[in-house]
Formats: sequence, C-alpha cells, structure tokens
Amino acid sequence: MPPKEDFSFKKIRPNINREAAPGHKLALVEHMQYLYIKLWSVSYNLLADVSYIQVKIGNYQARTGPFDMSAVWKGQVFAFNKEHLHSKTVEIVVKDMMDLSIGQFSIAIGDVPTLNTGDPKLVPTRYSLEDENGVVNGKGEVMFSAWMGNQGDEAFPEAWNSDAASVSVDHMHYTRAHMYTKPRLWYLRVKVMEAQDLVPVDKKLEFFVTATLGGVKLRTQVSASKMRNPKWSEELIFVAAEPSQEKLILTVEQPLTVEEKDTAVALPKNQEPTVVLGFLEMPLKKIDKVLLPPPASEKWVNLERHVKAGEEKNMQTKFASKVRMIVYLDGLYHVFDEPAHLSSDLTSSSPKLKPGAIGVLEVGILKAEGLAPMKKRNGIEITDAFCVAKYGGRWHKTRTIADNLAPKWNEQYQWEVCEVSTVLTIGVFDNRELAAEGEPDNDGVIGKVRISPSMLETDRIYAYAHPLVRVGRKGVKKMGELHLVIRFSCPDMYKLLMHYTGNLLSKPSYASPMSVYQINSLRPQAVWLLCSWFARSDPPLSDVIVRQMLDAKTPGWSVRRAKANFARVCEGLSWFIALWTWLDDIRQWNNPGKSIVTLVLFGMLTFWPLPILVYPFLFLGVKGLWNYRKRSENPPSLDAKLSLIEEVTADDFDEELDTFPSSAPYEVIRARYDRLRSIGQMISASLGDLANQLERFHSLLSWRDPRATLWVVLFCFLAVILCYLIPSRLFFFLAGCFLMRGPRFRITLPPVPQSIFRRLAGKEISMIYN
Repeated sequence: MPPKEDFSFKKIRPNINREAAPGHKLALVEHMQYLYIKLWSVSYNLLADVSYIQVKIGNYQARTGPFDMSAVWKGQVFAFNKEHLHSKTVEIVVKDMMDLSIGQFSIAIGDVPTLNTGDPKLVPTRYSLEDENGVVNGKGEVMFSAWMGNQGDEAFPEAWNSDAASVSVDHMHYTRAHMYTKPRLWYLRVKVMEAQDLVPVDKKLEFFVTATLGGVKLRTQVSASKMRNPKWSEELIFVAAEPSQEKLILTVEQPLTVEEKDTAVALPKNQEPTVVLGFLEMPLKKIDKVLLPPPASEKWVNLERHVKAGEEKNMQTKFASKVRMIVYLDGLYHVFDEPAHLSSDLTSSSPKLKPGAIGVLEVGILKAEGLAPMKKRNGIEITDAFCVAKYGGRWHKTRTIADNLAPKWNEQYQWEVCEVSTVLTIGVFDNRELAAEGEPDNDGVIGKVRISPSMLETDRIYAYAHPLVRVGRKGVKKMGELHLVIRFSCPDMYKLLMHYTGNLLSKPSYASPMSVYQINSLRPQAVWLLCSWFARSDPPLSDVIVRQMLDAKTPGWSVRRAKANFARVCEGLSWFIALWTWLDDIRQWNNPGKSIVTLVLFGMLTFWPLPILVYPFLFLGVKGLWNYRKRSENPPSLDAKLSLIEEVTADDFDEELDTFPSSAPYEVIRARYDRLRSIGQMISASLGDLANQLERFHSLLSWRDPRATLWVVLFCFLAVILCYLIPSRLFFFLAGCFLMRGPRFRITLPPVPQSIFRRLAGKEISMIYN
C-alpha cells in the first residue's frame, strides 16, 4: 500500500522584511536580483539593414522583435535572473536581414550599477559597433543601458524575462503579469404590466412578451385576460454588464392556432409558432439606473410594427400599440457571480451604496514546490505555471515561469477590504497558450487556495506552504505546494469592530430580498458575462480559468461530501452531546464530589435566583477567554481531513466526477444505485423514528390513546395542585433533588412518564408497506 500523501500546512520562514509598514511594495516577498538590459535605439544609418538585435549572456540568448520600418522602434527591455547567470559579460549583436552580424559590443556584468527601488532612471549610453576582433567598424551605434535591480523595478512588467527563455517572441505576451478588472454587474429588471391596442392576427386572444438580452431570452406567461388589452404584471430579471453595447429587445407575440400554423415559418422542434405584433429595442446604456431607493416608475412605451420579409423598409412605422412597463438597472442589490459562502465581494452594484474600506489585504505569492507535470515538451515532463489571485473587482495574474516544477514568482498584491466575511481565491494553472501543436489540451488546473480575512489576526504576517489538491476519478492527488505570505492590516480597530454590527448586504436586500432560487438561476448569466469579458482582454483569460476561480460548476451528488457534511453536523452538535453527557454523569453520581457541588449550587440558585442570569454569561465569557490560548495558528484554507479525501474509495471519486446524465457503464450505475438505496434506507429509517417520536408528543392530548391521555390530564391537574400548595422555589428544588438523587435511591427501571410516553402510538401503523 503506497504511503499517504501529506496534505498538512507547513510553516515557512522566507527572507522578507517583517518590519516594513503595510503597503510597502515588496514587503511580503523575497527580493530577486535581475540584470536589466534596455536597448533604446539604433543609429539612423542602420535602420535599413537591421533585422533584430540579439542579447547573449552565457547560455541565454534573447532577441528583439523584427524591426518595423513604417514605425518608430520604441526599444525593448530584457531581465535576466541573477541566480541563473554563469557568465561575466553581456554581448549585444546586431543582425541584418540575412541573419548575419553587422556589429557587436560587450560589457562586463561587474561594471553594471545597482539601482534600488525609487532611484531615478539610468541615462543610456551610445556604444559603437565592433567587429569580431573588438575593433570599431564604423557601421553605427546602439543606445544602450544596463543595471542591476529587483522585481520592483518599473521596467520589470513589460520586460523579456529569462524565466520564460524557452518561449518564443510571439508568445512572450502571454507570459507577463497582468491585472484584470471585472465589469460592474447589474440586475436588469423588466416588469411588464399590460399592453393596449394590440392588432391580433388570430381569433384566440392569447399574448405573451419575450425579452432578449444578448444570448438570454425570457418570456412571460400567456395573458390570463382574453382581450385586446392583455395584462401580465410579471417581472423578468437579467444580469447585465457595464460597459456594454447590448440591446434589450422586447417583443409582444401571439401564438398561432392550428389553422394559422401553415403560414408560419419553419421552427425547431417543440417550439410553438408565433407572430410578432410589435417590438421595442432599448440600448443598455440608455436604460435608467436606480442607485438609491425608491425604484423607477412605470411608463407607457410605443411599440414598433414588425416588418415581414419582402415588405418595404420605409413601411416600418410606429403605430398605436403600446405597453406599460418598468425597465431599470437595479443597483440596490449585489449580483452574485460566485457561491455566496465563497464570495469575494458583497457590495451592491450602485457606487453610492459602496461602504468604505476597513483594511488592506496583502498577499505575497512566493513560489511553488513539487508541482505535478502537466504536459511534455521534447519528451520532458514540464509545467508552465502561473497564478491568478481574485478578490473583489480586481484579478491579478502572475508571470509564467516556463519549464519549471518549482517556480519562483515573488509577486505581491494588495486589495482594499470592505467586508471581512469574504474569501480570497488563488489558483495555480498551467499556461495552455504555450502548448505545442499535437499536445493534449487539458484544463491546465493545478490547484486552488482560499483564505478569508475574517479568520486572520490584524497586522500579523502568515507565512505558510499551502497544499494544492485535486480530486480525480482515480482519487485525490497532491499537485504541489504554494508558498504564500499574507497580512491583513487595519488602521482603525474601532471601525473594524463596529463593522461587525452592520449588515452584510444593503438594506433593500433585507427589505425586499430575492429568493435563493432567483439568485442561483441568475448566477450562470453573471458567470457567462465575466467569461465573455475576460475573453476579450489581451491576453485573454480562458473560460476554464474564469469558471474555476468563480467555482461556477454546480456540485453534484457525492458520497464523500455527504459523509463530510454529516461529520460537520455531528461536530456542531458535539457541544450539546457533551452537555447531556455531563448532566447524565452528575445524575448517575459517577463522581460524588462533583454531584454534591452541583446539588449545592442548584439549591443556592433556587433559593437565591438573583445571579441566575449572570452565571451563564460569565461562564461563556470566561470560556471564550480560555479558548484564546487554543486558537488556531494556521490560516484557514482547504482542509483535506475535513473533506474526507483519504477515507473514500476510488469509485466514490469516479462517481463524484461523473457527468449528468451518467456516462458510466450500466453495471457501475447499478452498483451505485444499490449503494444509494442502502444509504437512503438508513436515512428513511432514521427519519421514520424521529417522526414517530414527534407524533407521540403531539398525541399526548389528542385522545388517540384514551387511557394514556387520561394519565397525562390527571398528571397536569395534580401538578397544578402541587404548584399551588408548594412554593415554587421549594418545588423546583425538590424536583432537582429527585432528578439528581443518588444511585441508592434510584431503580434501574424506566420512570413512569417514560413508560406512558413509550406506549403512545404514532402514525406508523397507518403507513402502507409492501
């Protein structure tokens, strides 16, 4: 049996400046030294002959892009990692159209000055070209500068990087670090009230309204009122992105009867033929926005006549048909593009409802270790890894480290935090843009890490190696480790504490909440809009990356997750179970000293009840302070033990990743169905027992069992007499003493109330069984 993989957190000690103030550019990452080479320009007499310029340092060879004679060459920057340099000189070679050397020159790396972050730019110097013997050949000059710096240099983001030396010039753009901003998402509400003066083409007066935005089409029910002025009073909700050039198209349509269907155009199967009575186009940018309550008011809008094929275009004129409706972009709600419990942003669409920042979340992405190979190149298993960090409206993509299973990024990002109950997601991916032709185009997903600022101590630096885990059909696999440094800083602790007393969402979200079904049904629209938005970026983010970062896939049935959720419920109820165990231990006198003390305290609280409300809160407060010593030191992230990834079979993982409907063989599906039936049988039996106990409780006074109910009624009247004759404090004290009486005064048989309750009949005897 192979050894189990280690999915635990590991504390790391990176070489970072822990004393740096929050907001420092490179406070949470290790400084990496780079040799920067910047080619500014070439002399004018060389432009007609130069094809490109080559930079050579030992085994590294980099080149500029081809010179464009129709445009001014803007120069290019090269960054060489100092750790990988094994040469003492830099050689610059100018090549002509025939790939022959026009001239060259070299400089010693030891003579290159070092620039720190914030230093002014280095002035370039003209270097004359030399021949192979080091003699100036008089063929021209190159404007050139070189310096030592770190990854915080302003030239670093756009520089050619030696970490991606194997990448061609055409694909270098896909390896650089980029920041993406997502569009502002709105709920587009279209509430159709009624229409007037329609011109029907069919005797059956049935009408409905269809609204289309982009690739999403919604329609109302057929009007209940069978008249020319139909009424609907229905609301259709879309998700819209801003900025956008989309149009909202509204059509009023009438279904055709059997006699009229022959004249209708051919339609797809199961689609009813209709005729358009009028339509309306509204550009999204012209629709009113509701930034603050109250919502928009309704208005009458004229419809345009639908022009059939063959009619003159100038015959398209407005006519008397109109519709009463309310159309507006609702900015009072937050548009969920992620699962609610994993959301990185809970602010409303309206900028006027955005709360102020309460802190800053800083993340240093140091490196990854032990990454699993994702593809082969020249027969060698490699990975071209990069990270994507998502929080709020900003997504950051690190540069790609090519051909490396232990890449080092050392890039730092920060976000303003407006709500601490949000989640930062960092995904590690393989760059599929660098895949060669014929290689399998897999999804490129390596793993993810999630961290919530609410579980981080303020101004504390967390430096840990997080396991990257992926669930496959054959089981769970550790894909590597991601080293992160995280800090959540807050300048105003009072503001942070008062933040917890506010609402998570805007006030309209509670005054007129959207249903869970509405939120979940609109979320795929939001995900699709974001996929389309990022696909239009340069370089684009693929749909696979966007959907992975948004957790867009709806989880299906999983035995593993069902067991894990059941274990979570049991752990949540462990406090009540422990309390019941403690009370039973007191009642059984397993520890006589503890039982005597409890009995004395119970008597004191019975006859002196003044502190009875003080002690519980005092106990909870002291318990909370005591638990501070046991608080978790690790940042919260993906938990392999909580997910039970090591306690299930390979078939469980295969079932979890199966398609819907299933694509597994018949015998496998049958075995899974039988297993699911056994699980359902146990759940059904447990629910039946619970229902039976609840029905017994309800039948106490229902006279379904006349003698049992008579006993209950007699007991109630006897209790009334006892409560009237005996003082309440003495009554409660005697009842407590009776329950906590010693074993010598207790019999092992069930008490009388329990015997009566067990004799009560539920509705189980009325159930029909096979």
